[in-house]
Amino acid sequence: MLINRFLLFSLAVFAVPHVFSAPLTLDECLQRARQNSFALKARERRVDAAHKSYQLERSRALPQISGVLSTEQRLLDPYSFNQTLALARADWALGDLIVKKAQSASFERDAVQSEKEQQELDVVRRTSLLYLGTLYQQKQIEVLQNRLELLRSHRQVAYALWQAGSRTQLDLLQTDSQLSKLQEELASLKANKETLLLELARLLGMQDAEPELAVLPVDSILQKPTPAFAAADLQRTPLLQSLSFRIQAQHIRIRAVTAQQLPRVYFAGGFMTDRDPTGDGSYWQLNAGVQAPLYRFGASRLQRQQASALLSMLEEQRRDLERELAIRVNRILKKLASLKEIHALQQKRLALNKEAFQIAEANYQAGLATNLDYLAAQEQLAEIHISIRKTQLQYVMNLIEYYATTNQLEKLSAL
Repeated sequence: MLINRFLLFSLAVFAVPHVFSAPLTLDECLQRARQNSFALKARERRVDAAHKSYQLERSRALPQISGVLSTEQRLLDPYSFNQTLALARADWALGDLIVKKAQSASFERDAVQSEKEQQELDVVRRTSLLYLGTLYQQKQIEVLQNRLELLRSHRQVAYALWQAGSRTQLDLLQTDSQLSKLQEELASLKANKETLLLELARLLGMQDAEPELAVLPVDSILQKPTPAFAAADLQRTPLLQSLSFRIQAQHIRIRAVTAQQLPRVYFAGGFMTDRDPTGDGSYWQLNAGVQAPLYRFGASRLQRQQASALLSMLEEQRRDLERELAIRVNRILKKLASLKEIHALQQKRLALNKEAFQIAEANYQAGLATNLDYLAAQEQLAEIHISIRKTQLQYVMNLIEYYATTNQLEKLSAL
């Protein structure tokens, strides 16, 4: 009997879908999104491939060792004999030793690593946008649900006043119409929230459960000083770093074109087994020499021009990206300052709208205000609540955008 109960309990536990014990914070969502990003994993594989390419280029700067084993049968008129050669050869490309072409592959690997970091920032941006968008939808739902409860209570008051003959049926019809409108808006908001949560759950690798999100401490975030722009912040941008690495790699490729004209040096040694009856017998031999290109019909000049043109293109791209990043960062900082100012003004309007609603509610019951006055005051109060949350989340989103643009993930995770 005890065993049966244990089995039933076990089946019940494993049959329950996965539920999180606590709401997910923004940092937890970002960690899960990075862990479950296929695009990020693909970038990691590309980094591995770039590292192997670097190792391959580095190995080419080492001596290339080869072996030769040959046999030869000489057929002469009076007699024939056999010769066997076993030879080992090592050769170096002087250009690879002087220019160190492997550094080009090293910079290319660093550029690919920077692109992987940029992919990580893209994942952070998308996840943050979904997270904040869901919180905004949730706030709208909460405000409208509270307003719905107030309207239902208001309808009871309006109905009692109508029954008493101090109000007309028009008040009831106006209130019912507003209730119906709110229910439509709630249905739309809930559908939008479900869509955002479904997309977020997919990014977090949660197939069978919808995440519950923790509320961000937006008030404390707004109280902190707005970040100040520093030119050094832009240098941390992965795309800018990637272009810098590729520019350094291209400088090496230009020098490598000249290095190709340097000779290759080789050394060889081996043993010759000579069975010529008239010869001196078997012997050891050592060889040394150089191999240099004589004329390449302008190929080196054209390669150098091509590499220089690519270098100029990369430098122009870097200057353009620096300018665009500076414009973006300054726009974000201006937006942050503006949102802080708007938030302070909205707080004042909230206090006024609260007082106006209380007066409208009291005046309506006293017969000093119309039903439309009450509905308008209630709508204005709900609207300012939603506007304040929208401003708060916009501030956080712009702050996230600033930290993502300047590659300050540690500050972003601390939100």
